Amino acid sequence: MDAREQPSRTLVLALRRKQRKQKKLLRRLEKTAARLERRKIKLQALETEISDLERHVAEVIAPTTGVDGRNGPMRQALLIFNPWSGKGEENNHATRLSQVVDNLLAHGIRARVEIKTSSKMARALAKGAADSGAPLIVAAAGDGTVEEIASQIVGTSTVLAIVPMGTMNNVARSLGVPLDIGDACALIGMGTTRHIDVGRVLSNTPPRETYFLECASVGLSALAAVAGEAIEKHHWRILPRAFSASIRN
Repeated sequence: MDAREQPSRTLVLALRRKQRKQKKLLRRLEKTAARLERRKIKLQALETEISDLERHVAEVIAPTTGVDGRNGPMRQALLIFNPWSGKGEENNHATRLSQVVDNLLAHGIRARVEIKTSSKMARALAKGAADSGAPLIVAAAGDGTVEEIASQIVGTSTVLAIVPMGTMNNVARSLGVPLDIGDACALIGMGTTRHIDVGRVLSNTPPRETYFLECASVGLSALAAVAGEAIEKHHWRILPRAFSASIRN
């Protein structure tokens, strides 16, 4: 064999080995993906059964004594309600809040209600609840409030539940949370939880840590997102601040 052919043959053999290894790993991955899909289907079927049972239990048991007939004392929760979430909801926030409280109660959850008056307040309430070991926070609000609350309970044992009441409800939609108040509360009553991914942005000037659930953007794309949401909600006062911030940055 020509001496010059030896390196080429070595490279070809190495290539063939890598290709065989890749095919082997690919077959394993495909099998794992197939098993995962089958288990997801089983999980969905089980959760459907749990949902049906939860509804039947709620219909049979009338929680009036502070005791949930399913498993003893009623579950306690902090309910953070944003009365201004959504479009055209300015005049029926009391009705919506009553619906949330009553539906949660029907599913064995007694809620302590706090009305959101500012983003700072929502974050403080969530942080205080998480620091005290509160098991459950219910956000009856839109994406903005949900994200504010979530940012304060990352890494804690406190569970966040959502009753969608915003304009877009992107977070709830992506997680499969029903948009109907009764259905959303029934889902909370099921007591099933899931871990989700959370994004984090670190800035140096000034030092700041920010969490997000949907997306993060800078520059014109960020301006377009803020402006679009402001126009959708008719929050015209936000537009000048958004344009000013974009020019400074």
